[in-house]
Amino acid sequence: RNEMAFVPYVDAVSAVFARRSRAALCGEPTCGFFSAITPKPTTKFRNATRRRCRVVNKRTPIKTPLIITAMMSASEEEARSVEATPEAPAEVRMMAKKLGSELASMFVEGMPVCTVELYAPDVEFKDPLNKFTGVRKYQSNIEFLKKSPVFDQTQISVHSINIVHRADAPTSARKWAVQTRWTLQMRMIAMPWRPHVLWTGTSDYVLDADRGYVVCEHIDKWDSLSGEKQQQEPVSFEGVKDLFGMIFRFEGATVNKGISQPTYSVIRRAREYEIRKYDAFYTAQVAYQTRPEGLSRLDAYYGGANDLGVAIPRTVPLLLEFARGFEDNSNKVMCGILPALSSSSARAPPSPTAPWIELRGRPSTKIAAITFGGNLTPDVAAYQYQLLLEALQRDGITRAGSQKSVTLAQYSAVYTVPWQKKHEVWVQVE
Repeated sequence: RNEMAFVPYVDAVSAVFARRSRAALCGEPTCGFFSAITPKPTTKFRNATRRRCRVVNKRTPIKTPLIITAMMSASEEEARSVEATPEAPAEVRMMAKKLGSELASMFVEGMPVCTVELYAPDVEFKDPLNKFTGVRKYQSNIEFLKKSPVFDQTQISVHSINIVHRADAPTSARKWAVQTRWTLQMRMIAMPWRPHVLWTGTSDYVLDADRGYVVCEHIDKWDSLSGEKQQQEPVSFEGVKDLFGMIFRFEGATVNKGISQPTYSVIRRAREYEIRKYDAFYTAQVAYQTRPEGLSRLDAYYGGANDLGVAIPRTVPLLLEFARGFEDNSNKVMCGILPALSSSSARAPPSPTAPWIELRGRPSTKIAAITFGGNLTPDVAAYQYQLLLEALQRDGITRAGSQKSVTLAQYSAVYTVPWQKKHEVWVQVE
């Protein structure tokens, strides 16, 4: 066994030994899967640990309590690739590439927010909150999102670019449009608590052939609103409600602030659910019948029952996997997510010494998740699962893998008050 391969992992988790020792000296609990009540390390200790383990934190806080990143979900070339119908004119295809490149870089520091030559002087912009005409107003609106006393950390992720033939166009000159799918996120610094807001949706750039295929209309639609036309029209009551819902959302998982979570990007934020693309991660899992049984076995592994004898930092969420759905409890697994380290660190976590603990490497996966709070009961979990399935069917989202497999993700300790608890139901999607 080459123990040197695990040296970086030992360094990374050494901070936990110090925290557990300090907690013991203070008379505070040092065990339990959800035990995170340990004294905060000093600045000197924290800086030293950061230099040693070089943990990569790719997350940007998008909303409380979730930690989400909304950076590019694919490589730049893949995100800007154009899927066009064969009959699209060359000018349309060229505009699609230019618009895709502009959209992906408009919020990057030092890059222009828009190329005025691509737009008609009287270009019309419309989304559920705004409607205006004129390329200068169009440019000023983007600059306001990029740099203003209201917003910062504005980022956009481009997921796809398509050329659309508009059969119902009012004139033949406007039958072509470039459609992009994106995730937009920013932080509102005008509010004392600085909430993060995030939208996913599509933009239709309608081109005018009579004026050299410049953009004459820009129409945004949000996934968080229904397909009903009145909800996507400005100024939509549902659009305002959606915005204020993100600004004034106070969810319970703030108790998990600072605890490691697997990194992911949001591909779609609908009314009831999110679709996330998770990066690859490891889990330690155990088959169980009762919750205390599963937690005690996982806790032993995290506490040092592994081939290196090291304690491993706690993470959230705790995953409860039901291979045949919530109705069948005969085949269920409890999984603890293992903290991710940098690419230069150990590629696998320490092996468990107990035969009932299994390590599992999970590839990058798309997950549909519905979030809810309160006390968790089997009936509540089944109800939320059914809501998720109905919403996915409504939006034409296809499940991947087993059609019965479902995962319950728990973020809160059992002693958390009900109004601060947070749970999710996960299903894998295409």
